Amino acid sequence: MGQSRARRVDMGSRLSSLIEAMQAGVLVEDERGRIAVINREMCGIFGFVEEPADLTNRPAADLIDRIAETTRLPDDFRGRLHELTTRREPMRGEEIVLLDGRILERDYLPIWEDHFYSGHLWVYRDITRRKRMEIRLQVHREALAMLARSAPLTQVLETLLRGTERVEPGMLGSIHLYDPGTECLRDPIAPSLPKAYNQAVAVVPIGPSAGSCGTAAWRRDRVVVTDIASDALWAADPERALGHGLHACWSQPIFGYRKGLLGTLAMYYREPRAPGIHEVDLIESAAQIAGIAIEGSRAQSELASARDRALAAARAKSEFL
Repeated sequence: MGQSRARRVDMGSRLSSLIEAMQAGVLVEDERGRIAVINREMCGIFGFVEEPADLTNRPAADLIDRIAETTRLPDDFRGRLHELTTRREPMRGEEIVLLDGRILERDYLPIWEDHFYSGHLWVYRDITRRKRMEIRLQVHREALAMLARSAPLTQVLETLLRGTERVEPGMLGSIHLYDPGTECLRDPIAPSLPKAYNQAVAVVPIGPSAGSCGTAAWRRDRVVVTDIASDALWAADPERALGHGLHACWSQPIFGYRKGLLGTLAMYYREPRAPGIHEVDLIESAAQIAGIAIEGSRAQSELASARDRALAAARAKSEFL
């Protein structure tokens, strides 16, 4: 009997070590609804300041309620948990969106011992990066498909911007087209920005200190302004953006196949903010798709014009003969 108990204790210790090492949040409830095991990853995902050991043996319901309040739909979260724990059937791969925009994948596994219910296991994985990549690829495919169908350029770019905003919650996108004749950025496409702001930046001369977009076009390089209120590039008129609640603006030049400047793509935020690796990759890839769309649309227009001219010439020749 003593050896059997020692083996169980050793197995439990090994299991706890394994759970602690997992790259996923794990919570095990016993049949009384108390926390049997919780790992650091689980605490980190949901921002619990307590140590895992301090949460063990406490009622799981208290912790579940705290978790629910971090989700976008807390009542739905609680209702779904009640449904799962009542059915006691395994469930895998359910997605949950948190208030901060992160996306989690959840598994539920009831635990049975000799046909008796003895609790259940929750596993939470942060799949935000993977989901954002999936959305980004989907948006890019959709924009290029619209271009192939000869959709108007404005619609293609609006689709690209709205999709990019889905990838990066809280971001407000904008695209300006470059007019080489006047060396200005014109005709902003920005479906989520205030109309009054779009009107204020309808024409942006490019230059060495012309805000984020005008400077990015001048430098032919990305410009990151993390705080419009204090950045010298916006010193001439910071209130133009601040008055509309815009506090950060990162701008990426849009280039064509031969590296000619086509415009700029900007990402605005309503709070001072610096980009991470993910955001830099996102703005670069969106600008590349925008460049393909702009050049493709112009090529289609030129081809249509050439076709119309050829048809007109053919008709004129036929009438002459």
